[in-house]
Amino acid sequence: MEIAVHLLATLRQDRFRSRTMTVPPGSTLVDLCERLSMQPGEVAIFLVNGSTTSRDRVFQPGDEVALLPAIGGG
Repeated sequence: MEIAVHLLATLRQDRFRSRTMTVPPGSTLVDLCERLSMQPGEVAIFLVNGSTTSRDRVFQPGDEVALLPAIGGG
């Protein structure tokens, strides 16, 4: 099934900005992060179709996913 994936801020480094990806049925956000070689904790916020969600959410065809890193400031 196809999903749209958007990486924000530092997650784009050495990766991509936006891409349509094909994932197997039953795939989750954890599976996507592993596929993108992201370390645990690298992604702080998971958005699917504009709403925050948990890492174990199973994708549906046509989902739009945005991954955001933790952002520090001061």
